[in-house]
Amino acid sequence: MICGLLLAAACPKQDEAELAARLDARSVQGREGDERPAPKVHTQDHFTVAEEIRLALISGNVDAALAPAAWMAEHYAELEYPEPWRPYVEHMHDSADKIGSGVELAVASAALVEVGQACAACHVAVDGPEIEVDEPPSADAAGDTGDTDVVTVDHGWAIDTMWTGLTGPSRTAWITGAEALAVAPLVPEEIRGGRSARAEIEELAMRVHEIGDQARQSLVVSGIPGQLFGELLTTCEACHAALDRH
Repeated sequence: MICGLLLAAACPKQDEAELAARLDARSVQGREGDERPAPKVHTQDHFTVAEEIRLALISGNVDAALAPAAWMAEHYAELEYPEPWRPYVEHMHDSADKIGSGVELAVASAALVEVGQACAACHVAVDGPEIEVDEPPSADAAGDTGDTDVVTVDHGWAIDTMWTGLTGPSRTAWITGAEALAVAPLVPEEIRGGRSARAEIEELAMRVHEIGDQARQSLVVSGIPGQLFGELLTTCEACHAALDRH
C-alpha cells in the first residue's frame, strides 16, 4: 500500500479528457473574438504545458506526453513573437515536436531538457523574469497519511526547484533543488518483494542522490548541466516502476 501511495503521489495519472480540456482552454486564453493570445500569455502557457510533459515522462507514460508536446510544437507556431524571441521559440517547438513524434523515454527526456534550455536562453537574451525560490515544505506538509508522503514531498519539491533553475535560468534555484535532492529520503520503510526489491530501489535512490550531488557543483548559471536533469527523469521513472512492481 505504501509503495502505491508513493507512486500515486509522485506521478499523478494523466486523465486524457481532462488534459484535452486544459489544452483547449489554453488555446483561447488571452483572446478576444478571433484574436490570438499575446506572446507573453502564450509563453506562460508553454511553461505550464511543459509541466504536463514532465509529469508524464517521470511516470514513464510517454503517450501521455504526446498531446501536450504536440500543442507546444504546433499551437500558434506562426504567432508573431518579438524578433529577439524567435530563434528560441523555434528551438522549443522543434524539441517539443521530437517528443510528440513518440520517441522512447530517454530521448523524450533529453528533448524536454532542450525545451527548458531554450526557455532559459530566451530569458537571458531578453532579460526575462526574476526567479524566486520558495522555502522547502515542512515535514508536516504531507499531512498524516504516512512517512511515504513526506518522502514524496521532499524529492518532488527538489525536482520542481531544479526545473525552475534550468528554465529560469537560476543557479540559486538549481543549487537549492540539487542540494535538497542529494539528501532527500527516497526509500520507503516498507517495501514488498523482499531483499532483492529493496536492493534495486536503494541502488536507484543512490543514483538520484549522486545526480543531486553532481548537480549542486554547478559554478555558474551558464554551466547548469541539463543532461543531468534528463537522467534524473529516467532514473526517477525506473524507481517508480520498481516500486509499482513490488
